[in-house]
Amino acid sequence: MSGFREMHRVLVTGDRLALSVWRSVDHQPAFHALETALARRIGRERAALPPFGFGARDALRAVAAGAGFREIRIRAEVKTTRFPSPRAFVSTVVRGAPTMLGALAEQGPEALDALAEEVTAAVRDWEDDEGLGFPQVAHVLTARR
Repeated sequence: MSGFREMHRVLVTGDRLALSVWRSVDHQPAFHALETALARRIGRERAALPPFGFGARDALRAVAAGAGFREIRIRAEVKTTRFPSPRAFVSTVVRGAPTMLGALAEQGPEALDALAEEVTAAVRDWEDDEGLGFPQVAHVLTARR
């Protein structure tokens, strides 16, 4: 909420805010598969992927309104995210999250391979001739100060 208050503070009355936040992990097929597979290995709490923690539209609207914004509009946007392969996707995400990587490393060197195999099986429908391509859904919020 403090981030919204700060955005509201620095804008001039009548200025417009535009931002995009990802919807919940349930709307992101590959990330959902990864979070599910991680939860089995390191527990649900440590497996939660932080970029999707603000995915509920009503919560987003409430925070913006609570910070003083008006004329709030939220629409869904879908973009395709690409990786060379499901394995590259898993490696990129996990290696970018030290807590997850550490938790997997505790399980031995084959843990990341097992995780990648499980996610690869789960996202097969999103593979094509160029690798892995899956939809990512975001909320795009516009509002006035």
